[in-house]
Order: sequence, then structure tokens, then C-alpha cells
Amino acid sequence: MNIAFPALSVLLLLLPGILLSYSYRRGFFQRSPVTLGPIRNEIGRGIVWALLIHPVVLSLLWSAGAWSPDPDLLLTLSGGAVEVGSETVSGQFRASLWYLVGTNLSAPVVGGQAHKIVRANRLDLRYDALRFSNEWHYLFSGEARVFQVDQEDRTVATIKEFLDWDFSFVFVSVIVSTGEESTLYWGVLSDFYFDSAGQLEKIVLEDAQRRPLRADTDASPDPKNGARERELPPASERFYPIRGEYLVLRYENIQTLNVEYKVVDEA
Repeated sequence: MNIAFPALSVLLLLLPGILLSYSYRRGFFQRSPVTLGPIRNEIGRGIVWALLIHPVVLSLLWSAGAWSPDPDLLLTLSGGAVEVGSETVSGQFRASLWYLVGTNLSAPVVGGQAHKIVRANRLDLRYDALRFSNEWHYLFSGEARVFQVDQEDRTVATIKEFLDWDFSFVFVSVIVSTGEESTLYWGVLSDFYFDSAGQLEKIVLEDAQRRPLRADTDASPDPKNGARERELPPASERFYPIRGEYLVLRYENIQTLNVEYKVVDEA
């Protein structure tokens, strides 16, 4: 039987790198926006990780005396010019197949565990290079406050001090434009969702209130200074409660988004 799978063999050699990179970046975030992007982007990461994975795994196998590949024979096999007939060729083929299966199965496990170690030790908060592409998680969880400190000043004690400050609610205020009308919405963040591309798609607010922005300016313009601001009433009178348990806002309609971390005293 002729062995003609050069393209497939290259893909299987790169796939562990892609799987490890994806599982490391996504990890165990419930709200991870990391998704498999265009294949051209994943191939770049896959090549880098594959160049690290295969030398390490092969050196471990060689040290343990488990298996040592024959480069000349494998190159000939991948070119499809050898018949699988001899015991040596068949043995190398089976060993190579098990090697590819093993690396592809173990790569996502290793990536997920590496992510878990980084998160458990808060290394992504301490070092910018290890920060994950999940900015919305950092923002909505309050961990983004750690990034206000310069990296060289982010010690274990400093990070713990930030994280020990337990806030009660995350309040979100957004400006949504519908045609020529802009409305300010304000409420407690209940949930948020991402689309298939990993972008923030919508947010869900509880106890939401609204206020048209035009209500904050005088309808009759000042001839010299244009529209002048009114003397605003207290916040409790400026916002209008929205009936219903939850308010869903699509991110594509949001112009600005503000996040507040609120602490409610037990008293």
C-alpha cells in the first residue's frame, strides 16, 4: 500500500500546537471570548507551539528509551514512495501514528492545565505578557483595577489587596442611540454574552432605569452660548424606572459604557 499523506501529516504535526494554544487562551473562563479565528491566524500560533512541543516530547521519549523516530524513513513515508511491507517500516508507521494521536490528545489537556496554573497564581494579573484576551471578564469581574498599578509594582500583596475588596454589585451605565435620540440606561449587570466571533454581543441589566439625554439640556438655546444645561434634579428624580425584570441591550447600539463597582453596607 502506498503511503501518500504529506499534507495530512503536516496538519497532524501542526494540530497539537493549535489545540494547545486554543485551550490555553480559552481555559476555564465561563465568559471566554476566545474562538478559533481564521485558519491563517491559528496556523501562525500552531507553528510556534508545534516547534516547542515536538522537540520536548521527542527528547522525553528518547531519554526514556520508548521510541526514537527515523527521520529518513519518515520523510520517505510522507513522500509516499515506500511500500508498507517490512517490519521496520510498519513499526515506524505505527509508532508515528501513536505519537501523533498522543500529542493531539494531550495538547489541549496541557494547555488547559497551564491556563489553570496561571489563573490560580494570578500570573495574568501580575504580568502583562500572560494576560488573556478576555478584557470583558477582567472589567466586569473587577480584576481590571489591578492594571492601574505598574507591572513592576504588582506584587502578590498588592494584587491580594485589590482582590480582597469585595464589592456588592457591578453597575453599568450606557448611552444608546436610536436614530437621533440618545438615551442613558443605568442598572445592575446581570449577564453578558458574546457572538460567534468572540465580540461582546449584548448585556443584561437588572433594576434598569433610563433618561433621555435631551432632558439634561434646555430646549430654548442661549443666543450666545447655545444650549445651556438645566439645573439638574437629584438622581432619584432624573431617571425613570423600566418595567420588567431584565433589560437586554445590544452592544452594537451602545456608544459609551461605564462600569461602577458598588459596595453596600450591611447596615
